[in-house]
Amino acid sequence: MADRVTLKDIAEACGVSKMTVSRILNGKALNVARPETRERVLAAARGYRPDPLARQLSGRRSNLVGAIIDSYVGGCGARSLILLEEMLSECDMRLLIGQAHENYRQFKRYTDDFINYRAEAIICFSHFYPHLKIDMSDCFSDYRKLVFFLKPHLSLPETYRCVDIDVARGTRLMARYLVEKGYRRIGLYVGYLPGYCQEEQDAFRSEMTALGLPPAPEDIFFASSEERFVGETLAWQAARGFDALMTLSDFDALRLIAELRRRGFRVPQDLAVAGRGDDPMAQLSDTRLTTVVGPSDRQLANALFQQLMAITGVQEEVPHCITLDTGLVVRDSA
Repeated sequence: MADRVTLKDIAEACGVSKMTVSRILNGKALNVARPETRERVLAAARGYRPDPLARQLSGRRSNLVGAIIDSYVGGCGARSLILLEEMLSECDMRLLIGQAHENYRQFKRYTDDFINYRAEAIICFSHFYPHLKIDMSDCFSDYRKLVFFLKPHLSLPETYRCVDIDVARGTRLMARYLVEKGYRRIGLYVGYLPGYCQEEQDAFRSEMTALGLPPAPEDIFFASSEERFVGETLAWQAARGFDALMTLSDFDALRLIAELRRRGFRVPQDLAVAGRGDDPMAQLSDTRLTTVVGPSDRQLANALFQQLMAITGVQEEVPHCITLDTGLVVRDSA
């Protein structure tokens, strides 16, 4: 047989018609073919995989799932996609991935391509670009096929599906923990793209106010670029006199700690630093990172899989929005 086993190969090897082979492989020949014929066909069909193009031309399900990612998805999303691909593969489904590169045209191209490929569903890890100031609603017209990672900032019916993470809870927990540890001048670094992380900003303001330490607008900081964030953030810290910094990324927190140590600062004695994500490197650095921990890779993959199964009609009674919890991991840095 050829490298790719076809229905014709199986039919010729077993001395039956292609129609009989197709009916046996699809479980529709239980009362037609003899048991020994079914066993012979199933044995010969090892290595057979349906041709997705043929499936589409015949009007059957494509068994394809699309995923649109972007640079800010991070390790959690990437590792979850690996697990999700394994789960889909066990259901004879395939995962197609497109990288949007924070580019509207690229994003729109992938959504159109996945729909043209008749994908059963599309996971949008990438869907929020406030700095582009572009209306992206035309990308989500077929919202019933979409699963959003994190709640979308879009005008959609309430029946859209998403997997969200309670980032606000993690922000509140970290702020309260730092105050209870005795820190009073706490700053929040939220990245270099204004418009992002609004939930975290609101949670920080409300929790610090509830604790009797309402933050000034200057206590929340955006850097001008990713390359300049370390120097600009430490200059902001010095100007504001913070004794603790909260960041929204373990990677950012560890970069700050490395520069602080280079400048002779002690962490946390001179300045406490907290991250978010509980990346594996958070516990491997010389100063182990106190951080907000989100769902495990497996939990996120399971939640995405549930939503995909709901869209494809395999699983019922799945909430339209599955919200995963966050917590704290306390180590050395704060």
